[in-house]
Amino acid sequence: MDPRHSPLPEHAQRSGNVMSVGAVMSDENETSADAGSVSSETIMSAASASGGDEAEQPLPPTTLEEMPENLAESSRENRPSKQSDEDADYEKRMEEYRQRYEEDLRRHFPQLSNDDEEDDEDDEDDPLDPFTQSLLSAWDPETDTIDPRIHNPDDRDDPTPLPPQIETDELYMNDYIPTDWQQAYKPGTSIVLVPHKPANPHGYAAYATPANVNPSDWGYNDWLLARSRSEHALHHRPTPYTSMTEKQRRTAGLPPPFERDYSEHPTEPQASVSLKLVNFLSGGPWSGPAVFLCEVTQGARAFAMPQRVVAKFQDPMFFQASPPPDQPFYNRANFNRSREAGAYEQLRKTNCHGAPHLAPAYFGAFTAEIRTTNPALIGDEPFLPRSVGVILLEHIDGVSISSLCDRHGPEGALTPRYHDAPRNAFGQLDMSPASRLDMLKTFMDGFVRQLFAGVYQEEAISPDHILVAPAAHGRARVAMIHYRDSLVDCKCMKPQRKYDDFPHPPHPYTIFKDAYHLSALEGWFPCQWMDKDNDELEEWPIKTFDDDAFGPYHPLKIGTSDSGGERKAGEVV
Repeated sequence: MDPRHSPLPEHAQRSGNVMSVGAVMSDENETSADAGSVSSETIMSAASASGGDEAEQPLPPTTLEEMPENLAESSRENRPSKQSDEDADYEKRMEEYRQRYEEDLRRHFPQLSNDDEEDDEDDEDDPLDPFTQSLLSAWDPETDTIDPRIHNPDDRDDPTPLPPQIETDELYMNDYIPTDWQQAYKPGTSIVLVPHKPANPHGYAAYATPANVNPSDWGYNDWLLARSRSEHALHHRPTPYTSMTEKQRRTAGLPPPFERDYSEHPTEPQASVSLKLVNFLSGGPWSGPAVFLCEVTQGARAFAMPQRVVAKFQDPMFFQASPPPDQPFYNRANFNRSREAGAYEQLRKTNCHGAPHLAPAYFGAFTAEIRTTNPALIGDEPFLPRSVGVILLEHIDGVSISSLCDRHGPEGALTPRYHDAPRNAFGQLDMSPASRLDMLKTFMDGFVRQLFAGVYQEEAISPDHILVAPAAHGRARVAMIHYRDSLVDCKCMKPQRKYDDFPHPPHPYTIFKDAYHLSALEGWFPCQWMDKDNDELEEWPIKTFDDDAFGPYHPLKIGTSDSGGERKAGEVV
C-alpha cells in the first residue's frame, strides 16, 4: 500500500504537525534516495537531542479558570505519562526536521537578490508576444492531467476489463526485460512491418480523445497493479485510427470501446516491409522508444523509400513504469506514436518534410510483431508475440548540436569544438562562427515553415533535437527530430489557425525576437546576444531574412502595410 495514502499515527494527528508529516512524505516521493537518508539522519539526531523518554516539565496554570478543583487530581495530571512523552518527543523531532528542511531549501534555492527581483519585475511589465503565450500553454504534456473525467467517477466509463491472465512465474517475469531487449532487437534481426494507420493525435488537453480510447485506463491504480508490467506489454496493441471522438461516442450513448470496436481498419490488403536491424541509435531497456538504423530488404519500392531508413519502435515493454502518474507506460507508447505520426503526416501532406526541409522524410506508420522469450512464461511454447508501433524516417547521417559542443560557457552555455574546414569540403562540417550562423538561419527558416504548415513545437527548442550533417555542396543539412511533443493545429479541438490567412510563412523575427526561444542554443551564436541590453538577436533575423519569402517582421503590422500591400521584411514601421 502506498504510504502516502495510509492514515497518520494517532499522536501525529493530535500534535498539529500534519503539514510537516506531509512534507516528509512528499519529499520522499519527489526526491532521490539522498532525501530519504537526510530525513532518517535528522530524525535520529533529533531523537538523541530530545533526551529519550524524558518529558518536558508542564507550565503552571496562569489563570483561575485553569486551576483544577481538586489538587489531588492536579498532582496526578502533572505526573508524566508515556503518551505525553511520545507526543513531546514526536513534536521535537518534527520541529527539528522542519528547521533542517527549511535550511536545506535555503541552501539549495537561495533567495533572489534585489537585482533579480528587479529583473523579474521588468519581465512582468514586458508583455509576451502571441507565439510565446501559445508556447507557455496551460498544460504540461508530461505531467498534467490529460482528461478531467478520469478524476470524476460520475462522468466516465468503467476501466477496460483485464485480459485473461498469462500463466507466469511472477518472480522472474519483469526481471527478464533487459535480456528480452537484447534478444528482440539484436543487430542482424529481421522484422516484418505491416502498414497501420494510427489514431489521431491524443494525450494533450488540446486534442480530442478518439472513440476507441478509454480515458478511465489513464492512471495507476489497483486494477493496473494487479498484473506485472511485462504482462501489460504483452497484451498491448497500438491504437488504430477512427474518425469518431470519445465525446461523440458518449453523446450518442454508445458503449465503451472494450465492448465495441470503433476502429476503422483498411479493407484492402496492403504490402509489407521487411527490415534488418543494422545499428542501434538510441533507446534501451528502460528508455522508451528504441531507434535503429535499418536496411530495407523487401518493400522499399512499394513505399518509395531508400534502402536505408531509421525505424522508431514504440515498444511499451521498454518504457519506464514511473511517473507521470496519469500516463502508464503502455499509454505513453500510444500517445507518443499518435502525436509523432500525426505531426509527420501533416508535414508530408503540406510537402514540408525531407531535404531541404527541417523534418526528416516520413515513410509511414507500421506495426511489427515482436516475439517475447521469457523463462517465466509457463507452457510448452515460451514465446508470445506482441504488437509494437513503428514509424519509418529518413536516415540523416549527422550529429546533434549538443554532441558538437561542451558546456563550458557562461551559465552552462554551449562551447563549440572548432573544426574549421573549407566551405565546400566533402564530408567535413565547417564549425566556424559564420557557418554556425548559417546553420541557425537554416533552422529558423525551416521552423517558421513548419508553423505555416500547422505544426507547432510545444517543447522548448533543444540542441539535443537538432541534427547537422555535412553536405557535398552548398549548405550543411540541418534537421530536427523529436516531434512527439508537437501540436498539429488542424487536429486540435479548437484550432488556432493563426497563419491560415498568411500568403507566406511568418517572418522569423516575429518568432525568435525574444531570447526565450533560443536560450538553449546560447553559445552556438554569440553569447552576448543574450544580454538584456543587446539588440543583435533582434537585428540579425531582420537583416538575414530581408526578402519577400516571409511575412512582415513587425508583430503589430502582420498582413498588410499602410498602402495596402504586403510589408517587406526590414521595412521601417
